[in-house]
Amino acid sequence: MSSLSLQFSLAGDSARPAIQGLAARIGGRQAHELLAAALLRKVQEHFQERDQTPNRNRFPNRSHFWSKLALGTHATATDSEAIVTMPYPVAQKYYGGVIKPGPGKKALAIPVNAAAYGRLARGFKGLKLVRSGKGSNRSAVLVAIGEAKNGQKRAVGEVMFILVKQVVQKADPHTLPSDSALLSAAYEELNANAEAILEAL
Repeated sequence: MSSLSLQFSLAGDSARPAIQGLAARIGGRQAHELLAAALLRKVQEHFQERDQTPNRNRFPNRSHFWSKLALGTHATATDSEAIVTMPYPVAQKYYGGVIKPGPGKKALAIPVNAAAYGRLARGFKGLKLVRSGKGSNRSAVLVAIGEAKNGQKRAVGEVMFILVKQVVQKADPHTLPSDSALLSAAYEELNANAEAILEAL
C-alpha cells in the first residue's frame, strides 16, 4: 500500500463559499500555499493527539507510532490545489485490510509482552520458537531464553511474540481529522492572512 494524500482545490465543490471568496481575493497559488500549511498543521496536530492515547495493550512503553507519522507528513501547493502527503501506514489504518509478511518471511511477529512492544523480533537475542497443536489449531510463539545453572539454554517461559500468517486490520475513520475540522482550519488560515496579504499588494 502506498502513501496517502489529501488533495484539496479551492475551486472544488468541497470548498465552502466563504473559503472560495477568501481564496479569490488572495489569489490561486498563494491561497493554496496557505491552505496546504493549514491542512498540514491540522493533520499533524491530530496525529500528535492520537499519540497521547494509551496503546491497545496498555503497555507502559510506547512506540510513538502516531508521532512518527506526524513527522513523516508534508505538504505542497500548486496554482490549483493543496496536497498533504502522509506515510503509507496512514492508508493502512484508514482503509484497513490484510497485512501479510514481507518478501522472504513466513509469519508476522506480534508483540504480546511489554518488553517486546515497539521492537522487532530480530532485534532480540535468545528467542526460542515453540510450536503447539496440530492442523488448523497449530500455533507458534517466540519465548525468551535464559541460562540454566548448568550453563544450558532453557526457555524461561515469557512469551514475547506470537507468530501469525496474517492480520486483518479494521478500517479506522478516525485516522484523519474530520472534513469539518479540515475545512474550519482552512477558513481560519485564509481569514487570518487575507487582510495582511491584500494590504501588501
